[in-house]
Amino acid sequence: MHSLRNSETARHATIPALQPLGSKNDDINPPGMDPIILANLDFDLFTSLCKLGVSEEKINAVLCLSDGDFEYLSALKTT
Repeated sequence: MHSLRNSETARHATIPALQPLGSKNDDINPPGMDPIILANLDFDLFTSLCKLGVSEEKINAVLCLSDGDFEYLSALKTT
């Protein structure tokens, strides 16, 4: 094992350094959504309904999404 000399200090990650990606740019990257909902979501159905002009309220009702989830998926769709 390597031991530290008195002049060396161990570098530990601080809590702010461990923030999830995008947390510093919430205006650019919307907050994420529940991974379980995202894993079970039919993203092709979501994009098809959006292309057909179905209202956000109806899409949220059909896919069991919150308003925040809809915004997150809309941002993913445009990237």
